[in-house]
Amino acid sequence: MDQNKVSKPPKLSEIEQYEIYRGVGMTGETTRLADSYIQQLFALKPGEQLKIRDHYPSRDAHRRLFYLICRRMENEHPFALKKQFVIDRISIKFTCK
Repeated sequence: MDQNKVSKPPKLSEIEQYEIYRGVGMTGETTRLADSYIQQLFALKPGEQLKIRDHYPSRDAHRRLFYLICRRMENEHPFALKKQFVIDRISIKFTCK
């Protein structure tokens, strides 16, 4: 083989590419979940609760998603967050007032 030639990396199938990036994150799933939960919050009736659960099954992931939703609500809908919802940081849920 000629030493001056640059060899091209092998072409990977979509499955192989997924295996490489699996566990790295950045798929946008958490953002989609946050958007969905925010829409569900505004559909709650008084007294109803919304528990937050992330797609990754761990309490830390649920808590991170919960705080992401809280930050987004504080930035995008600050009056609604304070007047419409009770935030339970222990149980990771919102309750409509």
